[in-house]
Amino acid sequence: MTTNPPALASVQIAPARFVTIDLAENITGYTKSAIRSKIHKGEWVQGRQWVKRDGRVLIDLKGYEAWAVTGKA
Repeated sequence: MTTNPPALASVQIAPARFVTIDLAENITGYTKSAIRSKIHKGEWVQGRQWVKRDGRVLIDLKGYEAWAVTGKA
């Protein structure tokens, strides 16, 4: 009698809602420079597309997605 090994569990990883600019570059396809430019020019609004915590800028992926759908900050 042969026994089959137990099935491996599938693991899915989703990013946090708020991510660093470095990680946002990989998720969104926008370069770090482009992200910083959108913030500097006011195209992305603090509290909507990004927040500042502990002196760091974090991109709100929900805010980014809303912006991507509507084109409005």
